[in-house]
Amino acid sequence: MEIKREGNRVIIIGNIKSIEDYEKIRNELENIKQTNSFIHIDIKNSISITSSLIGYLYKLIEKDKINLSMEIGNNTLYEILEDLDLIKKFNVRKNNEY
Repeated sequence: MEIKREGNRVIIIGNIKSIEDYEKIRNELENIKQTNSFIHIDIKNSISITSSLIGYLYKLIEKDKINLSMEIGNNTLYEILEDLDLIKKFNVRKNNEY
């Protein structure tokens, strides 16, 4: 998995599958939230997301009051988030251009 940052935007390329992936993403988001109340996450092609990342994103929204939006490039991951009823909570859009 590769992670890039552009301002308050995080771009994730590759599968999110390990605790190390979660920690990289969490650390980047922690850095962003120090100076921004809005975070945008682009998950280009991952087919999954770890439960620890879902919990962390939920905490960002509910406890830290961060405005979050996500673009998902993989239909399977979008459907997983839909099944978990997280589309609205995480402000998720599907992006088929990825």
